[in-house]
Formats: sequence, C-alpha cells, structure tokens
Amino acid sequence: MGGIESVFIPALSGYVYHRTSYKYRSQINRESGYHVLFRSAVIGIFSYPVAYLIAWLLSSYLPNILVNHIQFLTAWVPIGNIPAIQFQFLTGWISIGLCWGVARIKNWRSDKEEVEAEVAAEMGDFLSLLMRECNKRDKMIEITLKNRKVYVGLPISSPGPRLSTDQFIRILPFMSGYRDEATLEPHYKTHYEWVSEPIDERYLKNVLGLESGDFAVTISRQEIVSSRIFNEEVYVRFLTGEWR
Repeated sequence: MGGIESVFIPALSGYVYHRTSYKYRSQINRESGYHVLFRSAVIGIFSYPVAYLIAWLLSSYLPNILVNHIQFLTAWVPIGNIPAIQFQFLTGWISIGLCWGVARIKNWRSDKEEVEAEVAAEMGDFLSLLMRECNKRDKMIEITLKNRKVYVGLPISSPGPRLSTDQFIRILPFMSGYRDEATLEPHYKTHYEWVSEPIDERYLKNVLGLESGDFAVTISRQEIVSSRIFNEEVYVRFLTGEWR
C-alpha cells in the first residue's frame, strides 16, 4: 500500500465510523475539520490491518473453497491472484464495511437521545440540553439577548454548536419584550398566542396564506446571554402577587 490511498482509505473508513456512531457523530459536529480528519485517520489506521488480513484470507482461500464446493460461482467471484491495485480497493471496501458494522452494533446497544445528551453535557452545550428538556416536557423556553430583548416560546430546532460563528436556534414565540436596563426585570410587550388558536390559525391559513410556523424566530447563539425554562403559571402568579 502506498501513495494517497495510504491516508485516504483509513481516513474515509474512520469518517464512516464517526458519521454512523451516535456518540462520535455528535462530537465531530462540534469540532474543526482538522480534528475530524485526525480522529477519522486514527480509527481507520486500526481498522485497515484487520481489513487487509480479511482481504488476504479471501484471496488465498476463497478460490479453493469455490473450486471444491461451489464451482458454479468461480466465474462470478474474481478473487485470487488479483492485481495489487484491486487488492487495495478490496481492502478499502472491507475497512469501510468493518467501521460501519462496528458503529451500527454500538448504536444497537445505545439510546440515541441519551448518547447525544451525554455528549452535549460533556462538551458544555447546555443550551441544547435545555431545549431538549423543554421539548421533552412540553415546556417553553425564555431567552435573553445581548440587547436585552427577551423571547418566550417553544423550541423548534438547535443544530448544536460548531466552531463556526453562524450557528442559530429557532423558536416559535409565545411573547416577546425587553429587560429593564436598571432592574433587568422582563417586560413583555408583544404576545403571539393568537397564532396557535384554532380559529386564528384557520384565518392565517385560509385568508392570509400563512401558517403558525411562519412566525418562527431564528436567533444567533452568540447573541444569547441567558436561557431558562419558562412556566406560564408561575409567571402569572408572580404578576398577580400570589407569591408575595
């Protein structure tokens, strides 16, 4: 084995493993391209010798087995005394298949949601954990931005942080406002609850040609100062003074 395939095939095998595995797929989404390449190459380097041994065994013993036991298949399986370039090609495909198979077996023994939450916690992605918790418990999230703008709504999506600066989250707003400059107490001025009402939703769709999802807000992660679960009942009690 030599040339560019010496690096490319192991790296490709490792990348297949990382993209298939629940855990490592979540991790490489948060890493730079150089880290992904290095991690993929390391995994591939361990899988390639095993794939090479399997390819050698196939090329050495499979032809004899076919001749002695399954003669009609000998014309369909071109293995045995194959050129070096084809042997490398076979080894590469076996290496990719091994990485894919191992990752699938590990996935079978794991829960995707739990693994992704574990990785998010390990890497300090608490915003994604909070949005996941809101979706799981059917709760709204309150988000405060650097300009003191405040949104309360239902989380829609969060791709998970990457090293780039253009990552965003999306929420369907319930209300929005701002925080007082001195006390930082939230003041909600705009309410969107009419968007989710059945009558108004039919009006939006039939008359205006809109859907409630069209009012989703996209927010840059870098602009978020704080976030928390929002409980409407607690908020109403606080406004009416029941907690005092």
